[in-house]
Amino acid sequence: MRDYFRKHAVLSIFGLFIAGCAVITVNIYFPTEAVQKAAEEILNEIEGDEEAVPSNPIDSLAPQSSLLPSIRTFVLGNQIAYAGNNDIDINLTTPAIRKVIALMKSRNPKIDAFKEKGVIGETFNGKLEIRDYNGLGGSEIRTVKQLVSAENSDRDLLYKGLADANNISAADINRIEDVFGSTHKRRLKSGEWYKEKNGEWEKKN
Repeated sequence: MRDYFRKHAVLSIFGLFIAGCAVITVNIYFPTEAVQKAAEEILNEIEGDEEAVPSNPIDSLAPQSSLLPSIRTFVLGNQIAYAGNNDIDINLTTPAIRKVIALMKSRNPKIDAFKEKGVIGETFNGKLEIRDYNGLGGSEIRTVKQLVSAENSDRDLLYKGLADANNISAADINRIEDVFGSTHKRRLKSGEWYKEKNGEWEKKN
């Protein structure tokens, strides 16, 4: 009898070990490419390049848009593990996401104007930062501060909304931020600024 219990205890421990390894293995497949594609589509719309996603979320609430059939996730405890990468379509149509995109789009012309002046720049983690107040008066300084604060607040809501709508772990929101940061960097116009992880500002040629 003692040997029986010992055998089953060993098997149980081995099973838990295998399950733990499976989580570690699968978790490396964060849907980077899908998030990159989503970032491009969202920024296209915000910057007015094209209507990248539907303006009315109701138009896109087909059965497949409430859950993502192409994302295969496993939930173990409080951890979410991703089982695929290249074949994922990120859901951009929830009311929360659509609302924040609309707000960011309405604000974008003012942000662009201050980007062109070198007053504000993009950063590695997908946020805006004030770089230089040089040449601005008191009212413009207040405007810039308000713009940056409102924009960063909405970007936080956007990144969280994308995670919530697409079964992405809250622990991976920083990875969404990094993807948006690198996407903003690629899209900078000549003369605009970007802040790297080391804290250095770089000017786009």
